[in-house]
Amino acid sequence: MSIKHAQPKSSFDAAATALAFPLGGIGTGNVSLGARGELRDWEIFNSPAKGSILPNTFFALRVQSPGQPPVARVLEGALQPPFNLSHGYHPSQNGGLPRFASSTFRGQYPFAHVDLDDPSVPVHVSLEAFTPLIPLNPEDSGIPCASLTYTLTNRSSEPVAITLVGSLCNPVGGVRFDPFMNIAHSRKGKTLNQARHESGFRGVYMTADEIAGDDPDFGSMALVTTHPNVTVKPHWLRSGWWDFLQEFWDDLSSDGVLTDLGYDGASPDGRPDTGSVGVIDELAPGESRSYPFWIAWHFPNRHNSWHGPQAVRAGAAPTIRNHYAVRFNDAWDVAAYTVGEWPRLSAETLKFHDAFFDSTMPGYVLDAVSANIVPMRSTTCFWLEDGRFYGWEGCFDTGGCCAGSCTHVWSYAYSLAFLFPSLEREMRRIEFEVETEPDGYMMFRNMKSLGEEFIWAWGAQKPEAAVDGQMGTVLRAYREWQLSGDRAWLERIWPGIKRAMDFASIHWDTDHDFVLDGKQHNTYDIEFYGPNPLSSIYFLAALRATEEARARAR
Repeated sequence: MSIKHAQPKSSFDAAATALAFPLGGIGTGNVSLGARGELRDWEIFNSPAKGSILPNTFFALRVQSPGQPPVARVLEGALQPPFNLSHGYHPSQNGGLPRFASSTFRGQYPFAHVDLDDPSVPVHVSLEAFTPLIPLNPEDSGIPCASLTYTLTNRSSEPVAITLVGSLCNPVGGVRFDPFMNIAHSRKGKTLNQARHESGFRGVYMTADEIAGDDPDFGSMALVTTHPNVTVKPHWLRSGWWDFLQEFWDDLSSDGVLTDLGYDGASPDGRPDTGSVGVIDELAPGESRSYPFWIAWHFPNRHNSWHGPQAVRAGAAPTIRNHYAVRFNDAWDVAAYTVGEWPRLSAETLKFHDAFFDSTMPGYVLDAVSANIVPMRSTTCFWLEDGRFYGWEGCFDTGGCCAGSCTHVWSYAYSLAFLFPSLEREMRRIEFEVETEPDGYMMFRNMKSLGEEFIWAWGAQKPEAAVDGQMGTVLRAYREWQLSGDRAWLERIWPGIKRAMDFASIHWDTDHDFVLDGKQHNTYDIEFYGPNPLSSIYFLAALRATEEARARAR
């Protein structure tokens, strides 16, 4: 009897409303691309934020054939039901603007593709979106940016004039909404949008006044393109109700050249500006051309705690900085590096993609394995200024779920160790140098390295050590040495490995017969008592790994 496995679904139409393809690097947060080609789930502010929107943020296209009125569309597929909002779509959600009749999404991580078609639009649109992913190069796989390249194909028998525009709301200071979905800052900040022109690219740079450099809401964004013929609108109309959206759409539709409204200085307090960057071109019949855009962000500060601002320990700095803040001063700096290195970054990312997906492994295996690359480049993980790397067990919609790089969960993760082994080695360093106590007890949630304590919700007693987490971490330490051959690193953590194994021999193998029989906390969040295969197999494997490690550590 043979077992037939279904191949993974290769494409999705606009009805796949739960689809969200994350764009973003290691430790940078994400913005996701939906099945319609829309930007959704803006999680670039150092916290999960499923369902969040950034108002006025979308790409749009104006096309005009000779002697014909122009056609303008948002570069997304049609909105999908249920249409159950209490007041319908507010202008900041641009629900009333026309969209393409059909959309088709295809994804092979880290690349997402969306095709857009409409019988009333004389061009076919294809979007390719990704963030660089280069194995063994975590720095260039940790760039806070998203690349979106739109390829337009003229399907008509006449030349067409096109203007392709990206619009981005300035979120610095924290965008919130009132009950009517009017845009308002949460508490502070006068946004500043600035049109900039640098050698090789142009765009809009966004920041804000009156926000301190160590504030969690401090940051910047940029929207740029390398196309030579650019039209820029640094600020939308500063008005209420529908006027700002109407003015932008009329401006784009009329002649395809955006109007600078001439605002000078910051926006009114609590009212963030929106800026737009467009490219102008002409396509001959049958001609295809690609138009690249990049969205870059830089929100360097996160709360110095697993549990948010309320849990920051007394006397500690309220925020710590992301690793990308070491490399980049602001979002414009991110854009300049990314654009300057783009030929290499894109080529090396494509090289990895092609090598992986050209494998002879079945499609369902490749689909599953590639999906497991995503968590390390999501809000599940964070990477700090000094190189420390941490991960939640996963994420709730609006926060991390289960703190501390939990050893009995991360012990069965493989992707990070093989793609970015230096980050995995840093996790082992923290576990053995910081989280392992003199008696060999290893806290299975990293807390001390952030200066915190972990207390069970149902009691104040010190949590039990996790047998599978602690033994699994010993095994992973040996794996990291096998992958790196870094003897100095192994020798550095060796004292912690030895103490961890001594603890196991005393507390879990009480009669010293190499079959664990003590009280054994484990990943099921329960205690095992007496012999069982899960704990003892972990223990025996860790003993063997320790023997091999000792032979290589001086």
